[in-house]
Amino acid sequence: MAADVGWFRQTLSNISNEIEVINNLSELKIALTSVNTMQIKTLALNLDRCNIRLSQFVDKIAQLLEKYYRLKPFDRVPFLFFSHQIELGCHILEELLPCLEPAVLLNKYGVAMHRALAHPNETVKQVVLTEMCRAVKDSDLVSRMGDQQALLLSVVECVGHDNMSVAKIAISFLVWMGQTPSYLGTLLSPQLLQAFNAVKKKNETTRFRVFEVIVEVSAISSPGLEACHNSGLLTELLNETKQKSDILSIMKFFGNIAQFWPRDIFEKYSKVIGAIFEFSNSADANLAAIALERSAMWPPPRGRGDAMSSVMRKLNQLITSAPAEVRVRPLNTIANIIGLEVIDQTSELLQLTEKWYLSLSDANPTLSFMNICHLPFAELRLAGFLILQKMSIQVWGQKHVLNCPGLIEFLMDRDVEPTLECKTSKFQIVEFLVGSNTTETVFGEILYKRLVDFVRDGPCYVQALTEVAIEGAA
Repeated sequence: MAADVGWFRQTLSNISNEIEVINNLSELKIALTSVNTMQIKTLALNLDRCNIRLSQFVDKIAQLLEKYYRLKPFDRVPFLFFSHQIELGCHILEELLPCLEPAVLLNKYGVAMHRALAHPNETVKQVVLTEMCRAVKDSDLVSRMGDQQALLLSVVECVGHDNMSVAKIAISFLVWMGQTPSYLGTLLSPQLLQAFNAVKKKNETTRFRVFEVIVEVSAISSPGLEACHNSGLLTELLNETKQKSDILSIMKFFGNIAQFWPRDIFEKYSKVIGAIFEFSNSADANLAAIALERSAMWPPPRGRGDAMSSVMRKLNQLITSAPAEVRVRPLNTIANIIGLEVIDQTSELLQLTEKWYLSLSDANPTLSFMNICHLPFAELRLAGFLILQKMSIQVWGQKHVLNCPGLIEFLMDRDVEPTLECKTSKFQIVEFLVGSNTTETVFGEILYKRLVDFVRDGPCYVQALTEVAIEGAA
């Protein structure tokens, strides 16, 4: 890869001079998608030595996206031509942008990102919103992100976009903002509230998307709940639920709030809570998944017996029979149910979480989750990895991981993951195992040392050819 610097330099020159742009973009896309992030960063260092910065590639692709604005509405042929360029450019940006630090991305491309969120191509919006989600998780950018008001207003507008994929990423970004106390004032500032109100007025669907943001932020923390209440949006939602029959809005709202005040909600709204339990048996897989997700967050109501074991069995039915797009929700719910932080691990609670885990099915649940982690869908793989992460810090979970055929070998295989996020998430499972004070006892000294060496080398380690040759000779 490092030896191909000249090719990349020539390709950039061709694109800059509009020489066979489509062909050069296609070749550049193929070249970038055939290597991992570490190799791209190595390329960036080599380009830098040749006075070509990675940002120049980003600049050039961004210029291609900007060409759309110079087209006249009746220029149909140029539109189709540039549309193909835009799609290719977006694929390339998806490979390049994660290699830039979030601070560099925001400082250098803040204005371009703002303009891109108004781009009529939906893929352009998704690329930018995905990178903003990465930036908002960077604690060093808290003060800077709060100053990007124009950019944030554009994100709120995307909540009302006709394409649900665009709206979904925008909602995720705003909810993540709500997790950070420093962002609450910005998220619910008069300017953004005005933008939220504009989105709500578009139609009923977009109105409930805004309410979804408010419900999620309210459920994260007490400061979030208080801020949403003071904004007036929470009161508006309560009034809305009295007048409308939208089941999903109602379930999400009561399900989340019941986490904080279960006794009050169970006593005052017992019919609603009962209805949510009933919906867990719905023939609609999505409706059943949401009902189970919410009910799994509550303490079991009196008189329901072993309610959690029943919930776990229903969740297992969903992950084995529901469509792929629905299965992520029950998988994440299982992870939340069995999750137990080290500080909370008592003998009684460890026994309880294992009991719930084993109640999923009479078969081997761990083997089922490993099979899910092999599926060619990144979201499903990540959900499976999350469950294994929760298991890896509990002694009973470590035993199930150890005794699952082929699982350890799979976790230590760096070459099979489709995205950097999947690679990192899988690596964290081994990292958590190594960090636990019970793993060496469970796994034994030799295997534990292998895990330690694996973690020491990092998630993107690539064994040098000379090392392979030496091992082969030995």
